[in-house]
Amino acid sequence: MESQKPKIAMYVKRNFGEKLSASFDFIKENWKLMLKFTTYLLLPICLIQALSLNGKRLVVMTLFGLLLMVLLGVIMGFMAALLWPVLFLVIPFVIILAVPFALWAPIYLFEDISVMESLKKTFRLGFATWGGIFLISLIMGLIAGILQGVTMMPWYIGTIVKSIFAMSSGGSEATVSVGYNFMLYLLAIVQAFGAYLAMIFSLVGLAYQYGHASEKVDNIMVESDIDNFDKL
Repeated sequence: MESQKPKIAMYVKRNFGEKLSASFDFIKENWKLMLKFTTYLLLPICLIQALSLNGKRLVVMTLFGLLLMVLLGVIMGFMAALLWPVLFLVIPFVIILAVPFALWAPIYLFEDISVMESLKKTFRLGFATWGGIFLISLIMGLIAGILQGVTMMPWYIGTIVKSIFAMSSGGSEATVSVGYNFMLYLLAIVQAFGAYLAMIFSLVGLAYQYGHASEKVDNIMVESDIDNFDKL
């Protein structure tokens, strides 16, 4: 039987607008299948993760994370005050290296190569298409952030209300009803599931960016068509 080509080709050189269009077209055509499998795979994880979102350990972890961020900010500020030329050079260098690294996941998943080989190819393709990776990551990251914020907001508001009631009762959480705690648990499941779903936008966009980079730099689709010319 004659093999059918996919509706949206992966290894094609595209400009920025075409990559966004291909990403959204893929999500639009496959959202039911993606939602089905992400529900099967991620919902059990969300059920467990939601348990940890409504405990005191989360507050401790959040405060500790904020403390680390403040400490890092103080160190960066100290470096900026005393060693600002070094800081001025280090930050752009870190950003330049971090952007190509976004291609590592699709390269390692789509190609049957070792971890080290995928890392080498990541930076080879990444630096050649640095601007496209940055723009795709930025736009898809904004969309993912909006979706994640929408699913997180009910749980966040509910947690604040719970804290207010606990403070008005002398700092005891025992006064909060079991039903309200269970509602927070359900909202935490939605929040965790929304966070995982939001990642899909960035991953799909980077997958098509990888296809663009592979075709632009390595001519993968052209070589494949030549090798299988008799089947075209």
